[in-house]
Parts: sequence; C-alpha cells; structure tokens
Amino acid sequence: MYYVTMLMLKHGINVVHIHYTYPKELMTKSTDEIADVMMKDIDLVLQDVLSHDDYQNIIFAGKSIGTIPLIQRMMKDEAYKEAVMLLLTPLLTRTELFESLLESTHKGLIVIGTRDHYYNESVYRLKTKKVHIEVIENADHSLDVLHSPAESLRALETVLDGIEQLL
Repeated sequence: MYYVTMLMLKHGINVVHIHYTYPKELMTKSTDEIADVMMKDIDLVLQDVLSHDDYQNIIFAGKSIGTIPLIQRMMKDEAYKEAVMLLLTPLLTRTELFESLLESTHKGLIVIGTRDHYYNESVYRLKTKKVHIEVIENADHSLDVLHSPAESLRALETVLDGIEQLL
C-alpha cells in the first residue's frame, strides 16, 4: 500500500490509512462475520473523517483481507455507490466475495497474481466496462514474482499504471 499511497499523494488525493490487527481465528469465520468485525473499526474512522469534510470523490483501496469489508459492505452501501474500488489480491476463492463482485457496478481495478492461492481463472468474468482486471503472471499473494526482482518491479509498475488510469 506504500506505493499506492505515494501515487495518491502525487495526485493531491487525501489519504486515510486504517491499520488493524485481528487474530488468525478470524479467518475461520464466515465472510460476512469477518466483514462485520472489520466494519466496526472502519465505521469509526469513516464517521470521523467524513464529519470534517464533504468529499465528493472517494477511492477505497484494500489488499487481501482488507478487501472483504470493501466488497461485502462498502460496495453494497448506497452511500458509496460512486466510490472507486482498488482491490489488490482479493480473496476470490471465497464464493461470497466473487458473487458480490459479479453483482457490483462500481468502477475499479482488481489485481491478482496467478500464483496467489486466492487466484481463480474465473477472475476474467469480473471484467466490465467499469472494472479493469490485471492478472500478474507468476505473481504470488504479495504480487512478487519468485526469484525475479525485475519481474516483481514490473508487476508493481503494472499495478500503479492501472491505478493511475482510474485517477
């Protein structure tokens, strides 16, 4: 998320980070239970941030587990129907998430690597006029290409180019 933040700042976009730590046992819960737990933390931050300014354009970015509340709650919330979604390595093997993405009308970008254990070739079914899909060949869940720093850097460049196209 470091480079995503740098890109946002370059474009004069206000950035709010939400850092959280949850026990590993949380991942054994249902997708909706995970989203509910995470939204308790996210809602507190959103209420505070949105009370200070009337933001017209909102971009949500999440990586891995951080995509769960974005997909299961934020994308279904009428208040954020115009928000742009940046979903880095979403947990596409969770059926609920995949189905929610199929129903979404949000503008956004989904990035995943072919060696990510959450990758599924069905990801291409999510491509729409508003959602761009970027599949990084041989990249893992960190979007790193094993034993290839140059390929890993090219993957990062691809991700940043995709985000920049949305801004």
